Amino acid sequence: MRVMQKAFSEKCPIWGSPASKDSHDLQRDFMQFDSPRAGGTFSLDGFALKAIDASKSWDMRICLADWIFDQNQLGTEYPEVTENVITKFEKLAQRDVPRRIEQLIMLLGEKQKRPDR
Repeated sequence: MRVMQKAFSEKCPIWGSPASKDSHDLQRDFMQFDSPRAGGTFSLDGFALKAIDASKSWDMRICLADWIFDQNQLGTEYPEVTENVITKFEKLAQRDVPRRIEQLIMLLGEKQKRPDR
């Protein structure tokens, strides 16, 4: 039996690597992507897309990819990446390493309590 593989013909808005654009919710302006490099499936609104494009922080992108992966593991099929999420990770990426670890643990604990966000 032959298994169909997903075509990754789009670019990941976070990393620029191959991804697939699964759908676009026009009412809410959310696009859904599947990007192995970004940690799996996620949805992204136009404001978040602009914030990612404007960001020069690789650390923010790493934190965001880790968060997407964790959210997928918790059962959230398309975690919503918004401008507020990007802002949180921008601030987290600017802190010193021990503080970033502490903040990430707190953020992940918060997200585990509310997997719908």
